[in-house]
Amino acid sequence: MHINLLKIDRSFVAMIAEDESTTDLVDVVIDLANRFRMHVIAESVETEWQKNYLLNKRVVYQQDYLFAEPLPLQAFLSCLVSPAVSLAQRRCCRFTTTGEYRRETKKRPAARLNSHCQ
Repeated sequence: MHINLLKIDRSFVAMIAEDESTTDLVDVVIDLANRFRMHVIAESVETEWQKNYLLNKRVVYQQDYLFAEPLPLQAFLSCLVSPAVSLAQRRCCRFTTTGEYRRETKKRPAARLNSHCQ
């Protein structure tokens, strides 16, 4: 079995910078995943500080309300097929890669993306 994705649970993300031992554990897990060329996704990224900390650790897949609210299935599907929604916005609807997110937020705050997807 080939594992190529590792998800960091919200409880660990929430403790980054609050608890040194948890931060060290997250760092080790991220470093190990990077060493094995695995993608890392961080769950419940709620602050700009957490987002930037994880970006500095090369965690480019991040999710939570900082980027967009969860969508009902139909709204999400509409977001994916809408010609008015750019590829970067589609990726930001619930799940984002930071390269697109950075460029997109210069034009429009991520919190507004859901209104464009419905």
